[in-house]
Amino acid sequence: MSPATFKLAKLAVAVAVVCLFGCHGASGLQGRMPEPQTRAYRACTSHAQCTYVQNGCCDCANGGQDFAVARDQVNAFRSQFQCTGQCTEMYRECRKGKIACEQGLCVYHEPGTP
Repeated sequence: MSPATFKLAKLAVAVAVVCLFGCHGASGLQGRMPEPQTRAYRACTSHAQCTYVQNGCCDCANGGQDFAVARDQVNAFRSQFQCTGQCTEMYRECRKGKIACEQGLCVYHEPGTP
């Protein structure tokens, strides 16, 4: 294998690895983002840094999940979803819980939880 071909092969492998582990927006999540992946969007040092978002394409009344992320990460978080399908139809009030910064992460507490 020539040096140029070897470099090209290494580049192709690197691109594949990056997209496999970091290109969620390219394939697009349609459901909820798993909790371990959300941590990149939830770093905080005060309650004021956190805000409400929905985790998924649908709001909580239609199969989604009330959630909290850092204010400066809202657009990056939302860009991970590719919303093309329909949401379920069930009734539930959204955004009734509390948002807080706890142990360095934004969290959303459902109503009636501490």
